[in-house]
Amino acid sequence: MTTPLALTIFNRYMSDEFKFDILFGRKHVCVGICVEALMEQCIKEGLTARFASNKEKGKLDNSGVSAYKYKGKVILVGNDQQEFPLMDGILFRALYHSQSPISLIKSYVAIT
Repeated sequence: MTTPLALTIFNRYMSDEFKFDILFGRKHVCVGICVEALMEQCIKEGLTARFASNKEKGKLDNSGVSAYKYKGKVILVGNDQQEFPLMDGILFRALYHSQSPISLIKSYVAIT
């Protein structure tokens, strides 16, 4: 229940043969996100991306926020007005809905 709902395999743009291979376990899909490259891309797009200090990480941990940790460090992204921790919702949405993480981050910064 903690992972957002994803599109079904039948909503993907691939041949039916591949869909059934994945569905019945004949093929496996491995996908990853290079966090360092994502942080660099944020900076290229005019956003901020940095590792939280130990004090900031402690405040987040104590508040119950389940921020994504990379090598034990929380990543903060945002713009000049606000920052937010990178959380698994953005990563899951990128993986399950085939959206780019940078576009999700930019849209989230724009609406908050």
